[in-house]
Amino acid sequence: MKKIFLFFVLIEVTVGKIDIEQRILGGQDASEGLAKWQASIRFGYWQHNCGASVLNERWLLTAAHCMYSYGQYLSMLSVVVGTNHLRTGGQRYNLESYILHENYNPTTQANDLCLLKTSTPIVYNDKVQPAVMPTEETPPGSNLMLTGWGEMGTDGDIPDNLQMLNFTSIGKFTKECDDTHNSIHQGM
Repeated sequence: MKKIFLFFVLIEVTVGKIDIEQRILGGQDASEGLAKWQASIRFGYWQHNCGASVLNERWLLTAAHCMYSYGQYLSMLSVVVGTNHLRTGGQRYNLESYILHENYNPTTQANDLCLLKTSTPIVYNDKVQPAVMPTEETPPGSNLMLTGWGEMGTDGDIPDNLQMLNFTSIGKFTKECDDTHNSIHQGM
């Protein structure tokens, strides 16, 4: 479970709950095809709800808080892959089902993981590929990349173009991490 969480935080933090914020601050436009695993969960046809990561031809990983309130509207949700833009391009797939982590806590955001299943297989191409899961723990000081369409400031606006941010890992969850970022805990 820790590897899945680490993967999720490192690869796809579109609207993640780091310090209970939904922003990518200091990011820049991602080049087309940089994040081939990136997906946008849409409510209706255009409204971006959350990001997700393609795991294989039928499954995506997202945050449980993204589906907790929207799950009852499953027939109105879809995922779009293969584009960096929220308003153009990509391939759309309807959702068949979703699975919230059995220990998800909406108050603390503990176990904030959810699997999405598409109605039809996702077709891979030069802009759509599954994310590569880590095979071992990421050592401190590793170069990492965050991608997403999270808010870029306090005004609530989200960018049309996918954002990316390079940063360095700090290692395992520690008391120092807990003291510095008190909204992040091992159950996340």
